[in-house]
Amino acid sequence: MVQYNTRRRRTVPAHLYEWVDHTLRPIEVSPPAGGFDADDAVALKQCPVCGHAMREHTIVHAAHDSILNCPVPHPGAWDRDAFEPVNEFGMVTHRRPHRPETQ
Repeated sequence: MVQYNTRRRRTVPAHLYEWVDHTLRPIEVSPPAGGFDADDAVALKQCPVCGHAMREHTIVHAAHDSILNCPVPHPGAWDRDAFEPVNEFGMVTHRRPHRPETQ
């Protein structure tokens, strides 16, 4: 007995639509709503810069960037290189010590 293929043949546009739909579905579906304790979980984490709790910090969200303000003074913030002249690459150019001329 001969079995006939009862499924419709997939046409190229239909196959393309299925591929695009399958590929883009994870992107266009909204993520599930988070729990109400999400802020508490973030507040308990440590700062990657200073190591203190994140609840002590303020985060400023500007138009295109975010700024993390740590309340802890950073060691070496005003070290000896802060007021040295820099070259075109932003690297400190150390002045050579004055050598007396020998005859």
